[in-house]
Amino acid sequence: MNSYECDANLLTGVCIEYYLSITILNIQILKWAVIYSSIYLLLKQYNHIFKYKFQDIETYADSVCSTINTVYFITYHDVQFIIGYYLYDMIRMYIQSENDLSLVFHHLVSIIGFGICPTATCHDEIIDTGIIIKRNDVILFGKRLIENSPLYSIYPRICNFAIMTITATNIYFWLFHRAYFLLFKTIDSYIQKGVQVGLIITSIGYSYIMYKSLIKTYRKLISH
Repeated sequence: MNSYECDANLLTGVCIEYYLSITILNIQILKWAVIYSSIYLLLKQYNHIFKYKFQDIETYADSVCSTINTVYFITYHDVQFIIGYYLYDMIRMYIQSENDLSLVFHHLVSIIGFGICPTATCHDEIIDTGIIIKRNDVILFGKRLIENSPLYSIYPRICNFAIMTITATNIYFWLFHRAYFLLFKTIDSYIQKGVQVGLIITSIGYSYIMYKSLIKTYRKLISH
């Protein structure tokens, strides 16, 4: 197998039909809208009733969705589901005026990577690689889940310690598992090599952002 063989037949009728089914005709986008709205409304109702509240309901609901997406994909390997989430999330970001170009870049690169036509000779290899990469993301959103939960108001010191632990673990996974794995992974596809470079850039970039967050959380921890 070589790069040309993997990329040569990606514009057949079967492939175009597949691309449509996972993008503009992807029913999972609507499912994610329902999941997000349900979580958001439940959290909003909780805040009306209880004293200790969720600090940022939108961020918390999105973090729950992101966690569900990651766990579901590495369990069931459902490409349409994960691409549906990325498309939905970009729509959500636009509606909520969330200007995070790095996240949009990550989503677009991931859609191109996971969206390779099933008839491509390297399809299974690429999806298997994607599953390995996503396993590093299981606790990625733990920081936002903790710092926006009612527990943060009750036990700030314990929560900040937990956030530091999760953030440091994420940096380790993203730099020494995700980025390192991608750097030395050989993928016989011109398109996927571009995706590979994009994911390495986002891995290093987000590791730096997480490092800055780690320092900020440490300062909070020692100030209490």
